[in-house]
Amino acid sequence: MIMLPVPVEHYPAVIVFLGQLMSGGAPPPVTPTEHPGTGSEDAFPREVIQRMKVEPQFPVVQAMLDLVAERPGRPVTLPEVMSRAGGVEPRDARGQLAGFTKMLRRWGVAGGRWPVRAERDANGRVFYLGTKEFANEWLKKP
Repeated sequence: MIMLPVPVEHYPAVIVFLGQLMSGGAPPPVTPTEHPGTGSEDAFPREVIQRMKVEPQFPVVQAMLDLVAERPGRPVTLPEVMSRAGGVEPRDARGQLAGFTKMLRRWGVAGGRWPVRAERDANGRVFYLGTKEFANEWLKKP
């Protein structure tokens, strides 16, 4: 058995998913859905977004934020991000994204929380979702 932290809002879905797996049934497919970003949990400090825009970012982070802002509420895949970043290798992409989290922590963002959501589909592929609010703020001129 392993201990795995699960965000509270996903706990019921995880329990259903595990129950179906343990009973031998096929789990329901998980597909990316539009993320409306209307809840207070999605609020991200504007001043941090402004700072991210003026301070240099890793190429993968810059590509992820740009793509998510260009397509709010629609999934952006990690391969798309790596391609936009100039064909970065997966290992380097993971390192750059980890560096992004560390940078946000240094800037005082609780837990290094990102301004976008990172999720996985049923096949384990990573994708990113951003809100319209984030897109509006990111696409503003500094």
